[in-house]
Amino acid sequence: VLSRTGAIYFRSASARLDNQSRPLLAEVVGVVGKCPGLKVEVSGHTDSDGSPAANKLLSERRAEAVADAIVAAGIARTQIMATGYGEERPVAANDTPKNKALNRRIEFSATKLVN
Repeated sequence: VLSRTGAIYFRSASARLDNQSRPLLAEVVGVVGKCPGLKVEVSGHTDSDGSPAANKLLSERRAEAVADAIVAAGIARTQIMATGYGEERPVAANDTPKNKALNRRIEFSATKLVN
């Protein structure tokens, strides 16, 4: 499994992509575009602010926003799977604003080749 954690971060309670996310999205599109049999999971994550149910929904919206941007750039939807994990998989303790920002993220994982 190939994995890439990128610099696609979100403000608290937001699923809006900003222009700073574009270079990494272009990189992902470039790699996936060269490998039409590649299946990529876009994983959305949140900090611990809010309820677990709300965070799960927000992480799903974030993952879908990124997946939609990748598809809009020309990648087949069948190659992209969006999953929201909410606050279940933090990369840092949710004890400071900086650490919470690190947990509001997207991860890309190449999971398998499609037929």
